[in-house]
Amino acid sequence: MKTVQIRRCPVCKTIGERTRDVAHTLRNIQGLDVNVMDGQKGEFTVLVDGQEVIAKGGELPPTQEIVDAVKDVTLAKQSVA
Repeated sequence: MKTVQIRRCPVCKTIGERTRDVAHTLRNIQGLDVNVMDGQKGEFTVLVDGQEVIAKGGELPPTQEIVDAVKDVTLAKQSVA
């Protein structure tokens, strides 16, 4: 089981909505334990087993791009194991 942690801005509506979309999609993928937690103001960071996969630099990436990045990392870790 891979652990996905999403750290999000506790006050930003846009980041909150994207977090809900991403978390919902990821929770439907077998083998992922998805946790959402408050981060810093303006933060949106996705980690897989502690490894940063996505960090908001400017605009938020689309939900599918985030999901694909998580899948890429989890598949890479499975093939190494």
